[in-house]
Amino acid sequence: MKLIAHCLVKNEDRWIWYVINSVLDAVDEVLVWDTGSTDNTIEVIKSISSPKIIFASRLASTPQELTQARQEMLDQTRADWLLILDGDEIWTPYSLSQSLAAVKSQNNLDYLINSYKVLLGDVYHYQEEEAGRYQVGPYSGHVTIRFVNLKRLLPLRYYQDYPHESLRTRDGHSLQHLPTANTVLITSPYLHATHTNRTSLAQPQTVARSHLFKYELGVPTSKNFPYPKPFYYPHPKTVSSPWTRRSWGYVINAAWQTPLKYLKRRLIS
Repeated sequence: MKLIAHCLVKNEDRWIWYVINSVLDAVDEVLVWDTGSTDNTIEVIKSISSPKIIFASRLASTPQELTQARQEMLDQTRADWLLILDGDEIWTPYSLSQSLAAVKSQNNLDYLINSYKVLLGDVYHYQEEEAGRYQVGPYSGHVTIRFVNLKRLLPLRYYQDYPHESLRTRDGHSLQHLPTANTVLITSPYLHATHTNRTSLAQPQTVARSHLFKYELGVPTSKNFPYPKPFYYPHPKTVSSPWTRRSWGYVINAAWQTPLKYLKRRLIS
């Protein structure tokens, strides 16, 4: 079985080293395409010495171009399974091992539904499950499709513009609403760092990024939570420590915003 990861990035130097290293041992290749970073993202990626990493620069400055780039990656891929790997998604040992076990033991699966924890400010706090609004088949919350069985589902195409792009089958069904999908839910979560600082730039220059940073107190991570293995690896000086705690400014902003967000979620749920 050949498993290839697709990673499309721009200004992700805060987490990309951990992202790639969290899956590197499990995949056969990682296609990493940089779409125009102006921070240290490219330097950080090139600091990882592995023949599995296939790096390329592919400029994309609009939502339409980003979706097109994803399609180009898919068209070039020859593999049994695809792992969609965003530059802010770090895989924990259990989430990855459970996913791989399902992929290897059940050849008739179309895709996996993976759960994740949305980090808030640092790795010690995450968003409550009630905030998750995604729907994949019968499951909702902080869930998404990350492992896709290419042998069963090709040809596939990306529709809609970033960040709302989705994979659809030849008959036009989106994967998350595929009526005949054979899938399983992987309950062990990976970490999603979209609501943290993802770049060393003071003013990130990327597409549709400004609305993602959120202030919220969140739920404290348990003391025995199995963090991603690369968090414990020695890292280059250009890579920030994953253990940096959120600032007091963040906490103060989150303190007054959190009750409003909690109330809003429960009123519209």
